[in-house]
Amino acid sequence: MPKDYKLAIKWFAASAVQDNSEAQNSLALCYYEGNGCKKDPENAFKWFARSAENENPLAQFNLGLCYEQGVGTDVNMVEAAKWYRVSAEQGNIEAMNNLGLCYEKGDGVDQDQKQAYELYLSSAENGSSMASFNLALCCQKGIGVPENEKTAVEWYQKASEQGYPQAQCNLAVFYQQGIAVPLDELKAVKWYTTSAAQGYAEAQNNLGLCYQHGVGIPKDPDLAVQWYSEASIQGHAEGQFNLATCYFNGAGVDRHPANAFQWYSESAERDHPEAQFMVSLCYAHGLGVDKNAKRALVWLTRSAENDYAEAEYNLGMVHLLGTLNDYLNPTKGVEWLRAAAEDRHVEAQYNLGICYLHGIGCDEDEELAGKWLQTAAESGHMPSEEALQGLQPAEQEIGV
Repeated sequence: MPKDYKLAIKWFAASAVQDNSEAQNSLALCYYEGNGCKKDPENAFKWFARSAENENPLAQFNLGLCYEQGVGTDVNMVEAAKWYRVSAEQGNIEAMNNLGLCYEKGDGVDQDQKQAYELYLSSAENGSSMASFNLALCCQKGIGVPENEKTAVEWYQKASEQGYPQAQCNLAVFYQQGIAVPLDELKAVKWYTTSAAQGYAEAQNNLGLCYQHGVGIPKDPDLAVQWYSEASIQGHAEGQFNLATCYFNGAGVDRHPANAFQWYSESAERDHPEAQFMVSLCYAHGLGVDKNAKRALVWLTRSAENDYAEAEYNLGMVHLLGTLNDYLNPTKGVEWLRAAAEDRHVEAQYNLGICYLHGIGCDEDEELAGKWLQTAAESGHMPSEEALQGLQPAEQEIGV
């Protein structure tokens, strides 16, 4: 017969008031999901609680979720962990997994990563794909158990075969990088594709990179853009940055500075440091947006504060040369050059050496000047090598 949620609610309600725990849980789910009625978190919580008190393991698990997510009640991780435990003791494998997460993070219980691992193991051995994934993460990162990437692969493989998209993506990374398995780009693409087809944004972005760079498959800029777009729509910051760069460079799409700026901005708002730098660049040069030196400086600073070396270097040069809004602060400029130099930015190392040599924004210090010039020279930076050999005025100027 055709589905009729309104009629289902009528009969669930009739049975629920007679204390049938399965009907109580089913009625709660209707209120929770809005099937046959408007979503009603308070009534969902009420009936999950009634069913849970009647020892229904699914309702006990769902009640734990309500406490964890604040559905129809205040968030209370102590109560969430309590009901996950009660449900797990009745054999609910998803409750075992969620209780494991509580122990791993110390949410509602004292943190105990070994106990988390044991709960994941019990859940995974009984068929939970999510627990298999969490178990793989434990083995990979040494959570509650010594690091063992080979065992991690085995659990990623199991979760992947069970259809868990995050595991499929992580397994693809292992094959792409040859971690605990022979490097196999074809298998990497296979698992990225399987995961991406299920809508997992990280896999969609990674698959886009494979198509862009020809990793395991022939290069295909159009398909790269397609997968970056899929990831971007879901708010994936790296996917948005990559899509913006396609529009910026005209790769797989017509060059479109305004679209590039839009996607760089979306990514930058999600705290992607390189996207923040590109937003600054767009504002500084009027690429896809009106020039705005003040906004350029704001975004350049945000990128630098996120430890992006190119932004640190450029911000240092802005303060040294006053290239945005005629803003000049040599002392701050040296501070940002130092940050970039410590992040192995060669031009920053060179210019920092020159600042120390001439006392620009800092006290003269030939020893520090020599240190940074030598560091840059070791990376093959010719002006630094020349400055070390015999300093000439033209060779000692600050510059890119």
